[in-house]
Amino acid sequence: MRVKNLKKMCAIALFTALLASGLSAREITDNAGRKVNVPDKVNSFYTTSQIGIITLYALNPDKLVGWGFALGDSDKKFINPKYYGLPVLGVWSGKNGTGNVEQIAKVRPDVIFSIGTIEKTMIDQADMIQKQTGIPVVMVNAPLAKLDSSIEFIGSITGDTERAKTLAAYAKKTISAISSALAKVPDDKRVRVYYAEGPDGLQTDPTGSFHTEVLDFARGANVADVLNQGGYGRATVSPEQLYVWQPDVIIVNSDKEGPSGLASSSTWAPVKAVKDGRVYQVPNAPFDWFDRPPSVNRLIGTWWLANILYPDQVKIDIVAETKKFYSLFYWYDLSDDEAKALLRQKAGTPK
Repeated sequence: MRVKNLKKMCAIALFTALLASGLSAREITDNAGRKVNVPDKVNSFYTTSQIGIITLYALNPDKLVGWGFALGDSDKKFINPKYYGLPVLGVWSGKNGTGNVEQIAKVRPDVIFSIGTIEKTMIDQADMIQKQTGIPVVMVNAPLAKLDSSIEFIGSITGDTERAKTLAAYAKKTISAISSALAKVPDDKRVRVYYAEGPDGLQTDPTGSFHTEVLDFARGANVADVLNQGGYGRATVSPEQLYVWQPDVIIVNSDKEGPSGLASSSTWAPVKAVKDGRVYQVPNAPFDWFDRPPSVNRLIGTWWLANILYPDQVKIDIVAETKKFYSLFYWYDLSDDEAKALLRQKAGTPK
C-alpha cells in the first residue's frame, strides 16, 4: 500500500509541476503499465541508457539534451557536428551507472525514456529517477522483433509521429524479410556460432539473452552453453569449452582485439571457425551493430549477420543496405568506400 501511495503521490506531484510550468499534460500508460503524466508538447527528451540515446538520436536529435557517454573520434565521423557539444549526462545502465541527476535536472528535458527490457529492477529505477528529478519517466519495451511498435510508441509521446512511422516501417520490413528468408532453414542446418566478448574473447552470452537477440533472430545456433547472467550479461568460458563447442563462425564484439588477433593466437588456433577463416568483427561505428548497446543499430546488424550465415537465403547488397540504414537512422550519407570499410573486418586463415 505504501508503494502504491508513493507512486500516486509522485504522479500528482509531476502533474502539478507540469501545470505550474504552463504546460498542458496528458496521462499515458507506458509499457510497464505505469501511469505517467507527460506534456502534450514534448520539446526535449533524455533517456536512462545508451540504448535510448541511439533511438532518440535517430528519431529527432534536435530534441536530445545530452549524450550518455562522450563521443569518440570514430563516433563523431558519423554524427552531425552540430550535436558534438551536447553535454555528457551519463546513464543508469551497464556495470557502472553514471546518470547525473543534478545536471539532468538543470537541462530539464520534458520527458525521460527508459528503453530496453521491462524488469522489476528497471521499473524501480524509473520510479527512482522520476522522484529524484521531478521529470516524467516513460518505460518502453524494445525487443528486436518489436522495434517498430516501440519506435511508434515513443513518437506518439514526443510528437514525432511521421518520423517514427518511417523508422518503424524500416524495422518492420527488416524483421519480416529476414524472418521469411530464414524460416525454412532446418534446425540441423543452422550455422554454429560463438559470440566472443571481453578483452580476451572468453566471455559470452547464451541463447535467450537480450545481448544475443541478433544471433537468435538470424537463426544462428549459439554454441555457448552457459548461464544467462541477465542485465549486463557476460559469462566467462574457457578455451577448452571452445574446443568442445567447435563453432563454424565466430562473431567478435567491438571491445576485443578483432579477427586478426584471434587468427594469430595459438589459444584459438584449434577452433574450427579460426581454421576456416570465418571470424568476423562486428562493425561498430558510430555504434556496435550487434549489441552493447542493443538498440535500433541491431537492425543493420541483423541484415549483416543473416547475410554472413546464410548468403543463399538472404541475398542482399549489404553495402547498399548499410548506406540506406545510415542515411535513415544516423542522418549520414555514407560513400561506397566508407560502407565497405565498415564491412571489411574478417579474419584470414591462420598460418
